Amino acid sequence: MSEKIGIKTIWHEAGISALVLSAICCAYFLINNWINASDGAMWKSILTFFLDAAKIFGCIYFMRLFMYRFKQDYPGADRSDLRRLGFMIGILSGFIYSALTMAYLLWNPETTQAAIDTVISSMGQSMDRNTLNVMDSVLDKLPQITFISNFIYCTLWAWILPAILAPRIISDNPFDDDKE
Repeated sequence: MSEKIGIKTIWHEAGISALVLSAICCAYFLINNWINASDGAMWKSILTFFLDAAKIFGCIYFMRLFMYRFKQDYPGADRSDLRRLGFMIGILSGFIYSALTMAYLLWNPETTQAAIDTVISSMGQSMDRNTLNVMDSVLDKLPQITFISNFIYCTLWAWILPAILAPRIISDNPFDDDKE
């Protein structure tokens, strides 16, 4: 019978891993904002696409790496421990990333104004006066809306990704000796 992993141990490992994962996501956010601040529409969209893909694959890779290392450091860990670890990593890193994104938008209001101006200019004449008034009212709440939407997005990833990765890391076959 394998030893049960304590919740404090899982929280500790999740906290360290979440700091690394949120640092990667925050670096992505800052690089993406720096790229979008410069001129040149075609190369910006191509580079932003590759950065988005790299962020998604990087988050999946690092989540798998953290879960695999947890399994190696604690051989008594089972699937539920790995799912719990992955969920905690996702929630903690999502909260840190969302909070830093909100802080960035609060300290740089010109970023939110530029985003609203981009939406208004792309919509052109299709927006009436009521829609423009709503856009102005959204401008004040955009950092909070961004926090909530980022946190929900990260929570969904934190719920789904460990459920997919845990069975791949810990085999369900009782005859498999987990040497891989």
